[in-house]
Amino acid sequence: LLHPGASVRRFLHEDRDRMTKPASFLIVCSLVYILAQRLLGFDDGYLNYAALDWGSSATAAIMAWISTNYGLVNILLANAIALCTKGLFRRSRYNLFEVCVLLYYAMGIQMLLLTLLGIAERVTGVGVVDVGINFAILYVCWAIGQFFDERKKRSYFKAFLSYMLGLLLILLAAVVLGAIAGVFTR
Repeated sequence: LLHPGASVRRFLHEDRDRMTKPASFLIVCSLVYILAQRLLGFDDGYLNYAALDWGSSATAAIMAWISTNYGLVNILLANAIALCTKGLFRRSRYNLFEVCVLLYYAMGIQMLLLTLLGIAERVTGVGVVDVGINFAILYVCWAIGQFFDERKKRSYFKAFLSYMLGLLLILLAAVVLGAIAGVFTR
């Protein structure tokens, strides 16, 4: 939890049996989040793209789904961020698979943090999730930066940029998918 970059490097290079498999970890953490969110009813609108005026188009339906299903979108988002991370850290010795391993673990921890914040919000009535999402995003960026080169500030900047580009990639994919669906539904 405190040294995610080092933990993933150790997993990749030394002992793959000590930790849960990365894809399984992300899926289980996302399911835990989904169950907690559905049972407790805490806010799930971190990616509130539905608030933008999309009209009554297929894009609007896709954006509404994204805005209310962060637990599932997180799995897609991890892959989008991994692609962007690999692009920004293209000179590193890590391949896309290894970057995906990093993102699956980091995004899984992010989902567990958001689950705990959602439970705390529901129990106390204090809106901590809206602020907590920023810390959860920073945790993922910290994990990415630490994984590649924890001594360079540039690594953390590139990590943040890769996260934001991954979000943008998901948004762009949703708009394109909505436009294509709109053509076929007319």
